[in-house]
Amino acid sequence: VKHVVRKWDMDYAFEKYPIGTIVEARERDGHWVPVGIMSAPQAGAYDIHVAKDFPGYDLPGVPSTILRRRLELGEADFLADNSQLKSRLPGLSYRRSKNVEDISSKHVPWGLVVIGEDEEDGWLRTANGYLPLVDQNATVLVKMEPRKPTPPPEDLDLGQTDKLPVFDAGEYAEFNSTDDGKSYLSRIAATGWHSHTYHIAVHRSGHSSPSLLANVAAHHLGRIKARESGPRPYPAPDCKRFGCVRLQVNTAEGRHFVLQLSQQDRLAVMMKMVCGKQGILWESCETNHTFLHRGVQLDPSTNVSKIKARDWDGVHMGSKASGRSNHSSHRSHANHSPH
Repeated sequence: VKHVVRKWDMDYAFEKYPIGTIVEARERDGHWVPVGIMSAPQAGAYDIHVAKDFPGYDLPGVPSTILRRRLELGEADFLADNSQLKSRLPGLSYRRSKNVEDISSKHVPWGLVVIGEDEEDGWLRTANGYLPLVDQNATVLVKMEPRKPTPPPEDLDLGQTDKLPVFDAGEYAEFNSTDDGKSYLSRIAATGWHSHTYHIAVHRSGHSSPSLLANVAAHHLGRIKARESGPRPYPAPDCKRFGCVRLQVNTAEGRHFVLQLSQQDRLAVMMKMVCGKQGILWESCETNHTFLHRGVQLDPSTNVSKIKARDWDGVHMGSKASGRSNHSSHRSHANHSPH
């Protein structure tokens, strides 16, 4: 199979990333570094936090064309190529289904790279819908040569993996920084891109928001000691004493989470658990997402018993409308780089 040779400055088609997601951003020299998404998209740009080193730094208004997510199993990069079709349209239209006539309002501009999985039936499945590999007998999507693997942390030691701590998303841990020799309270955002690594959110005194750090080796993380103050993982619900209810939380992306909660729990427990399982920081989740039960928006401070939920009731998790002012969408996005 012939692949398109990668050029360091090839741009990527727009994808919508949840706040708190770790993706990659292209530096001026063409290298890709891990960054955290810190805002909803505005005019095709995101506010990001460069998460390669601690404590990292923020960059506003970074165009989505220099951002890309990690490939899932079976996915690859494809170039939207107009050299054969010679279309006068600005790009290749997404389809809502595997029907060439079922055209979406979105499109991939010619010359940009799109991530997707070849369904081996003439269609590419992407985050924004389906794309035909061939249009009017002309090839319009060409597979790119494979990406270079992301190097693991330089200090990653897999010699004694049985002694390394294992964490779940949403758990709190002690992060031991090699930069300043200090220990910080952190929260596990998601598993990292390499074995025995994690993406974490580090809480620093004097800072209102945590610093995101990607691919932290497990031996830099420790269990929270009992004598320390700060948040703790949630205990098992006391069903015998207060009674419990099972709720199914459904996200806009089609994911489902079933949680068992005590009637005395606050709804924030459910919300934090669901956000943590998706690798979304609670601070961002609380600000940018809503939870609806029977059409009513839930308050995190309300007890479960107050909403009179029954077993297997559904809760819908959605996104709040952006409250940012319109003038922010007119910022210049040229020449941004996480370097």
